Amino acid sequence: MKVSYILLILFIPFVGFGQQTFIPDDNFEQSLIEMGLDDTIDNYVNTNSIDTLKTLNLSYKNISSMVGIEDFE
Repeated sequence: MKVSYILLILFIPFVGFGQQTFIPDDNFEQSLIEMGLDDTIDNYVNTNSIDTLKTLNLSYKNISSMVGIEDFE
């Protein structure tokens, strides 16, 4: 039992790595792919790819949903 707690404590820091942001609009995600911030239209983008981005021009991209924009800076 004690070993289980030790292993749990050791792996807690890894939970934050690999977080993803949900991007349901394919046009929004395609724009991110064109900017080199993502590589596959799968409705997710790695948060660490976008969380420091300060400007984003999405004019004339036919985007209907900005869900996920909250994870951008």
